Amino acid sequence: DSDAGLFALPLAGGAERKIIDCVWGFTAGLAGVYHVDCAADPHSVPLSLMDTATGRHRLLGKLEGAGGQITVSPDGKTILYAKAVGEGTDLMLIENFR
Repeated sequence: DSDAGLFALPLAGGAERKIIDCVWGFTAGLAGVYHVDCAADPHSVPLSLMDTATGRHRLLGKLEGAGGQITVSPDGKTILYAKAVGEGTDLMLIENFR
C-alpha cells in the first residue's frame, strides 16, 4: 500500500504503536525521523521531522513531486529525495553535484 502508516515496536517486546498516520517515505537521522507525508496535491508534499524523544512533528517544507524515497546526510544539513518528473523519463547521473 502506498499510503501506509509508520509503526514502532519496542525492542523489549510489547505491542506496536502507530507513530505517523500516513507516510510515502521516511529515514532516520540524529534529529529524529524525517518523513514524506501523504498528500492530495503532488506539487505540495509535506516533508516533516519527528523528534523521537518528544514525539513532536515539525514541518520542514513542501516538496514538489516527491516520490517518497529520502535520505539525510550524517550532519542532518542535507536531504536527498526522489522527484517524480514524469512517466518514461530517463535516469540521470550528475557528477560533482554540490
